[in-house]
Amino acid sequence: MDWTKTELAYLHKANGNKTAEQVAKHTGRSRSAVIQKARRESVKLLRGGTIPEKKVAKVKSLLAKTFLTHKEIGQKTGVSKSFVSAIACGRRQAPKIRKSSEKEVEWGIIKNTQQLNSVFGLREV
Repeated sequence: MDWTKTELAYLHKANGNKTAEQVAKHTGRSRSAVIQKARRESVKLLRGGTIPEKKVAKVKSLLAKTFLTHKEIGQKTGVSKSFVSAIACGRRQAPKIRKSSEKEVEWGIIKNTQQLNSVFGLREV
C-alpha cells in the first residue's frame, strides 16, 4: 500500500525527533515498513529508548534554573527520574544524528534540502 502525503509529511517531521515505533503507531503501519520508508526517504529516526534533543535541553534548563527535584523535572518533561539524574551527573547526553558526507552528496544519496544544508553547515531561510 502506498504512503499518503499526510503519512509522508509526518515521517519527514519525525526526522531526528521520533522512533520508528512512534511513527508506526501514528500511521498505523508496521515498524519495519516505517524503517524501510525512512531509509528510502533519507529520514533519520531515533533508536528505541533515545530521548529527543529538545527534551534533553529542557531537562538541562530546568536543572540549571529551578530547585525542582529530579522526580518533579521528570514528571514535567515526560522522562524518568533516573534519566534526569544521569543528565545532572553528566552521564547522559543528547543523541547524535550523523551528518551526511560529501561522498553521499556526490553519489546522490541525499534527497532533501535539510540534509544537504546540514552537510555544508547552512541554515534554512
